[in-house]
Amino acid sequence: MNNTLIAREIKPGTKPSAFPSRRPGGFTLPELLVTMLIAAIAVTTALPGLRDFLAAQQLISASNAFLHAIHQTRSEAMQRNDRMQMSPLDGKDWRSGWRIHAPENGASPAAIVSQHDALPSGLAISYTGGGQIIGYQENGQPARSGSWHFSLSGQSRVIYINFLGRARICDPQRDGNCGAA
Repeated sequence: MNNTLIAREIKPGTKPSAFPSRRPGGFTLPELLVTMLIAAIAVTTALPGLRDFLAAQQLISASNAFLHAIHQTRSEAMQRNDRMQMSPLDGKDWRSGWRIHAPENGASPAAIVSQHDALPSGLAISYTGGGQIIGYQENGQPARSGSWHFSLSGQSRVIYINFLGRARICDPQRDGNCGAA
């Protein structure tokens, strides 16, 4: 066997090295594993907060759409100088969506002004006073005052209609006087 050393040319001013230099061409396996571990920890830490955020946004969106529909019902009643109603699409459950319409009289069916689709699953709506139909007189006075309670994932929002017809929304966890209509 020939035990000859392979001679390398060494440039002047550099030290000889036992390992030849490599060009950087990417990441090493340990670097990639550490990066993936850090990313996995960040995602698992942020995921519960993201779920709560999405639930809060669904709740806010649904309650704001409901409040907007109440305002639209009142506005249509005053604009048309006629009574207007807002009622659930299925006649019972506000989660099924709602429609704004003139009340039916014996001769003609209700004219639908606006309609909203079903709300996200998991959202609960309960009401006191106002009930299944929200009605406004031609002068903007409500048929009845009441409140509608929206809740999802431990968060809630309440919409009140007072005896003058003013509708407002509040967050019981944040607003101190949320119970007063």
